[in-house]
Amino acid sequence: MAENPSDPTSSASSPSEPAAPANPGQPAKQQEQDWPSQPRPERKRPKPPEWKAWHTLSLLAIIGAIVLIGLRTPSTQIVWAWIGTLVLLAGFATVAGHGILGLWLGLLIDERNKMSLSRLQMILWTIVVLSGFLTAALWNISKGQVDALAIAVPAQLWLLMGISTTSLIGSPLIRSTKMTEPVAANAAQSKMIAIQEQQTRAELIRQGLTDKEIDILGKIVIWKWPWDARLADLFQGEEIGNAAHLDLGKIQMFYFTLVLVLAYAVMLGTMFSGIGITHISPDGKFITSAISGLPSLPDGMVALLGISNGGYLGNKVIPHTAGQ
Repeated sequence: MAENPSDPTSSASSPSEPAAPANPGQPAKQQEQDWPSQPRPERKRPKPPEWKAWHTLSLLAIIGAIVLIGLRTPSTQIVWAWIGTLVLLAGFATVAGHGILGLWLGLLIDERNKMSLSRLQMILWTIVVLSGFLTAALWNISKGQVDALAIAVPAQLWLLMGISTTSLIGSPLIRSTKMTEPVAANAAQSKMIAIQEQQTRAELIRQGLTDKEIDILGKIVIWKWPWDARLADLFQGEEIGNAAHLDLGKIQMFYFTLVLVLAYAVMLGTMFSGIGITHISPDGKFITSAISGLPSLPDGMVALLGISNGGYLGNKVIPHTAGQ
């Protein structure tokens, strides 16, 4: 019997079945590309952050362990004391970040609810340099050295820490300007930005976010909640125009930071590996030399880090939104 087009009960497809593609003659692969992406389920929210007793106890235990390792490690094993101190300092920062935000990578998440590359850089240098200084100071104390804390910190290290601090402070200053300034000066710019925003949202949704997780302040794209942060934030842009794309300025800074941190860690390890050798004085007593300073970085390495951070901040100043 022929179907009656006006009778809804005679329809060949049920409401629960998906509609057919607009062009059945297209290849299957092309249909899949043209097919709109299905809405993704909203990710399960973690428990609200709460600083608990175990956070406090863990931090106290880490401090105690650092002191104990530094004072009790044999002279010939001081390099292992440094490695242990470095790991414990990293653990301290991780536990503190978890206590504040309820996330194990909370120490990297900034006010945008995104992971920050400038935070990562500052944390890496702080942990490496401070672990070296603490290990040297505690070792001097354990050997009864006079002026155990008189450990020279090279000028290059002070400059390096200043560069990292500048990026940590300058980055939010630049963003705050773009969050508050007018987005569009006229109707034409407003239309262009609206189109760009729509495209950026679609691309971010394709990358795994949901529309409910994306928010925009001025020209800056942010996430609504800290648990929406992801490692990709370290390498993506921040504005409406480039939030879904790779930021080459961030890639360059990440490369230089990683290489220089690893290089300086090797220098510290080499220094501590040669420490602990005792000398015999003319009267037959054993003498252990004090650690008087940290290794110095070549000026060229510091210049590379300065250039990469300058490019990182300069790329943030340049507008990336349509019509700007």
